[in-house]
Amino acid sequence: MPVAFLAPLFLAGLAAIAVPVLVHLANRPRKQVVEFPSLMFLDRVEYRASSRRSLRHVALLALRVLALVLVAAAFARPFLDRPDAPLVALDGGREVVVLLDRSASMAVEDRMARARAAVAEVAGSLRRGDRATLVPFDHAAAAANRATDRPERLVAAADTVQPGAGGTRFAPALRLAESILSGSPLPRRELVLVPDFQRGGWDPAAAPRMPAGTEVRTVAVGAPVGNAALADVRVARDRFSGRDRVRLLARVVNRGPSPFETPVELVADGRTLAGARVRVEPGGEAAVELGPVTLGDGPMALTVRAGRDAMPLDNVHHRVVSPDRGLRVLLVESGGGPYLGRALEVGGAHRVERIAPDRLRPAELAGVDVVVLDGVDPPGDAAARALRTFAEAGRGLVTVLGDRSRAARWDGAAAGLLPGTLAGTRDPGGDGAALASLRYEHPVLRPFRDAPAGLTGARFYRYRELEPAAGAAVLARFEDGAPALVAGRVGDGRVVALTTPLDGRWSDLVLQPSFVPLLHGVVRHAAGREPVPEWRTVGELLEVGGDEPLLLAPSGTRLRPGPGSLVRLDEAGFYEVRDARSPVPPPVVAVNPDPAESALEMVDPEVVRAGIAGGAAPRRAASFAPADRERHQALWWYALAGAFLIMVAETALSNRLSRRPAAARGRGS
Repeated sequence: MPVAFLAPLFLAGLAAIAVPVLVHLANRPRKQVVEFPSLMFLDRVEYRASSRRSLRHVALLALRVLALVLVAAAFARPFLDRPDAPLVALDGGREVVVLLDRSASMAVEDRMARARAAVAEVAGSLRRGDRATLVPFDHAAAAANRATDRPERLVAAADTVQPGAGGTRFAPALRLAESILSGSPLPRRELVLVPDFQRGGWDPAAAPRMPAGTEVRTVAVGAPVGNAALADVRVARDRFSGRDRVRLLARVVNRGPSPFETPVELVADGRTLAGARVRVEPGGEAAVELGPVTLGDGPMALTVRAGRDAMPLDNVHHRVVSPDRGLRVLLVESGGGPYLGRALEVGGAHRVERIAPDRLRPAELAGVDVVVLDGVDPPGDAAARALRTFAEAGRGLVTVLGDRSRAARWDGAAAGLLPGTLAGTRDPGGDGAALASLRYEHPVLRPFRDAPAGLTGARFYRYRELEPAAGAAVLARFEDGAPALVAGRVGDGRVVALTTPLDGRWSDLVLQPSFVPLLHGVVRHAAGREPVPEWRTVGELLEVGGDEPLLLAPSGTRLRPGPGSLVRLDEAGFYEVRDARSPVPPPVVAVNPDPAESALEMVDPEVVRAGIAGGAAPRRAASFAPADRERHQALWWYALAGAFLIMVAETALSNRLSRRPAAARGRGS
């Protein structure tokens, strides 16, 4: 049977064998010639007296040498170098990964306590050769400990896990578990899921399959429970005495079996600004309006509260509302419908001026933030050159293509002002086409990410064909793939094109509730004034600027990220972003839990288990690295134990031999 060593350099310690040999040989008789004139005065010494100095205790020497050999071998870490050797020691050895849910819904009732008890049960089942890893997860996942075979470490790691404010997402945790299990050398693999199995967190398309042969166990710590929540909070704006004024429209839903009656309050800086009382029947919802609140010159941090229930975290909504800095918009139109101009004037934030195409001159563009061409083309080269200079200086140009738009007018001096090449007109027929392939991550469409029906519900009966230019971004397409909204750049400015008129003839978009916010988003993007999110979701990344940034979390934790760093927002509430070198007041960032976390409906654990379980795998020898073979065979332990026993025997034998000469001298006397 071949024997190998993990650290063969320690075999150099075998040189210590020479020490006991030298000690034993040090007592050998030495010949020394002494010249003496006469032997008559000397006694004769018997031969046996000289034999005491010879190498007589061979067994004692062998024990000492063998002990040193075993100690040196133990430090060299021996192992049996054959394929089936590790399997003998590892028969039944398991790689266990425990996924522990720490999302906001785990704070309901005693779910977290039951989850910790389940982890303790898994820890108690660990045997010699097993090892386990705990992976807490919500919207993200990370291992809480290195793989360990000590149950107390697994339990201690679980005791530190607390429910947070994040949403439930199974996919990141499952991908991490799959990576750990795939890289394990142990012959058995086991995955234990300990969540409350929220239906909204399960996405079968994103869930990976576990390695073949992995045993998947589920421990459901949740139970069906009712919940009331602030499902939606919107802001309505108007102007009063030259200042912005807002009303907050809150929607309270009741998913429980009993009526939910609670006061709803609007709070700022600890002061209640407005309030109302609502009663929501089981399975129903109620809307409440809070305000109006007049804004000052800067942003205002507002909080809406709606009582407490089984999950109080989703009964609070945080928001930062800022006064609307209006734009000066120049609307170039020629007998178009009234919808576009009136939509731009909604809220009174934008100052809209209208002119005819033939009056477009460089002087008319002075002080303008955005030019909107409503179904008209640049009227001549002079106007085209003026628009190019205007856009290249960092201003915005929005073009709404109509039936009278001509491709030839966008060549020459106007080249590049349209983010594409204009072609013909397309008629989808039937009931028209809807918008598809919308890029909700873009600032223009981001407000519709949670309510896409406001855009996808519109019907388009005709639209112009536009081939996007190189570098242009198509933000939305029709169902047949034709571009509907295209954005590009000219110099330092931005150009945006809509491929259908906004006059109510070619589509019913102007009749949709999404029309006004969509148009305002397009104009703001063209002007380079991207809307600042009034609130963010737990788990999002926040880019922090400044020379010496300091981030104060809602819990009071101080974070000191580097300039330009991305910080994950893991708490619900208000974050303050400060800069030690800046006198500007710190901006405030509102963070709320994922709205989907409020839905406590459960998915069947068997559905999850079936969706991630891999196929059965035949029992076969795994490919073990030398370090794995040595670690699991643990032959060094036996070598050290043998050396200890030999040293005990050597001590006993040495004591016994040392008493013999004394006894012999006693008899001789």
